[in-house]
Amino acid sequence: MSVYNTAHELSRQLAKSDEYSAYRAARKVVESDPQMVWLLKDFRRRQVELQIKVASGTRPSDEEMKTYSSLAEAIGMHRLLSEFLTAEAGLMRVVADLQKIMIQSIDLWDYMEEPAEKGPQKAPETTTPAGAGEPETNIQEPGASARETGDRGKERPRPE
Repeated sequence: MSVYNTAHELSRQLAKSDEYSAYRAARKVVESDPQMVWLLKDFRRRQVELQIKVASGTRPSDEEMKTYSSLAEAIGMHRLLSEFLTAEAGLMRVVADLQKIMIQSIDLWDYMEEPAEKGPQKAPETTTPAGAGEPETNIQEPGASARETGDRGKERPRPE
């Protein structure tokens, strides 16, 4: 069986899980009320905006934090939205666990792990092609090998 067929089977099994059933039921309730949908989307949008600011090194303003905190508090007190978020978190926990299992089995490097010893402290070597003014680094662009092989964008086999 191909790895893609196995992934599709896993997807079907996930769709049958208790966590997914709870998520779908809670989502259906939220989707029945446009006000709940708006509140949830506004909350998520603000959450992502704050995460982007923090990740980029920008401190969110006190006003942004106050607005987000008020919105989070309102959602936390709304029983149906709270139930949806709990169901969503349960499903995402299963998905994250599955991803962790797959990653561990193929022994990918953990780039966040501290190296056992410090390596060289210099930048990657650069070369200057003949006639070019700017040096280019010898670091391959992500996804370049897929482009070079023409494999990018090909549809993967799906089970019947």
